Amino acid sequence: MVLVAAYGGMRFGELTALRRERVDILRGRLQVAETLVQIGAQLSFGPTKTRKGRRTVPLPRRVMGELSSHLERYVPAPADALVFTGMRNQPLRREWFRRTWTHLVDAGRARRGTGRPTVPRPETPTCRC
Repeated sequence: MVLVAAYGGMRFGELTALRRERVDILRGRLQVAETLVQIGAQLSFGPTKTRKGRRTVPLPRRVMGELSSHLERYVPAPADALVFTGMRNQPLRREWFRRTWTHLVDAGRARRGTGRPTVPRPETPTCRC
């Protein structure tokens, strides 16, 4: 998810709304057609804010290779399956991603001896991003 965001310039809501059918591995591109918005506890899928938001995003071969592996390993077969989800294939919430990302960054710092690691609570959902 981080590679796709970095190389594709996609927003969090676009990444979390990306569906399998919008990934073209052979041509190395994604179609951005919808976004996922969270208002309070409610999640809602909808079109991008503007017509320009609907676009085709090219990605480097290396990133498409990683995305292809991710699809094979984690994403169910239906065409409308979400590409990036939480552990139970539910839509990914921003706070879940933030907790997981913070944990990974802290773990990396601890390995290098540049910071104190923090460990998420057992009930903290994680994501396969």
